[in-house]
Amino acid sequence: MRFSYWFPIIPLNIKVEEIVDGIELFRIDNFATKILSKFAGNYEYATFYIIDKSVMFDTGFAWSARSLKKYFNENKNYSIEKIVISHAHEDHYGNAVLMQDFFPDAKVLAHKKAIKEIKYPKQKSFYRYFIFGPDIPIDVEILEDKTISTNHRDLEVVFTPGHTPGHIVLYDKQNRVLLSGDLFISEDVDTQLHEVNGMDWIRSLEDILRLDLDYILDGHGKILKSNECQNSLCRKMEYLKVINMKVVSEIEKGPISEKELLVSVFNDSSLVNKYTMREGWMSAITGGDFSRSHLVRSFIKSYLDR
Repeated sequence: MRFSYWFPIIPLNIKVEEIVDGIELFRIDNFATKILSKFAGNYEYATFYIIDKSVMFDTGFAWSARSLKKYFNENKNYSIEKIVISHAHEDHYGNAVLMQDFFPDAKVLAHKKAIKEIKYPKQKSFYRYFIFGPDIPIDVEILEDKTISTNHRDLEVVFTPGHTPGHIVLYDKQNRVLLSGDLFISEDVDTQLHEVNGMDWIRSLEDILRLDLDYILDGHGKILKSNECQNSLCRKMEYLKVINMKVVSEIEKGPISEKELLVSVFNDSSLVNKYTMREGWMSAITGGDFSRSHLVRSFIKSYLDR
């Protein structure tokens, strides 16, 4: 049996809640992950969704394999036909192979820009292995359908790059529900991995804001309802636009170093800024893997590529 089934030592809990009729939210956590989540923006460590017992949206991270195996051995009322991956981060696709063990006919699907990283994963930093588990190559196929259907609903596939180049969300138009992956996360998360593209993220948010929404089901467990959907997405979009505006304003004044840009853009006098060189506390604990510089660089590139 794979080592990933037996780590972490403290078992992970699986909590299942039907958020909207036919859409189940799976929360994966334990005491240790809850502590980590508090330091990572106060959102759930890992979640995924199953729609009408037949479509799985994301799979959680590999360390939860033991708990998921127990759950699906005890709950036989699922018939998963498609496993849709929102984007190429291991906390979202980490159990795809395990799910195919349970549902051999299920296809794993992702946007074409996410295929390479999921199918041929590069070696990740140690902290990512420690937190999420081993990166297991997955036999993933390109998601070419514009709509994924169950017996009870149609889910529109919407391309939403920004957080990553190959990010997608699923939209249930009839019930006004958005399964949003990491499109939202929170309104003010600015420390990102190197593949972030701030302008693409803004455009994706603009596209989603045109939809009629009663629910947003976030990839880390946050549930937004009614007016909260539009308001929260607007605040996130404006947050990113302000960062871009500050970057552009400084560039247009003349030559400036990246360090000087960070100081100007993130100019409050908080202890986090002081002790992380304006990079955010996640940069300090991930050796710069997550950092504000990645977001700033993406805005610089978009400005220069105009």
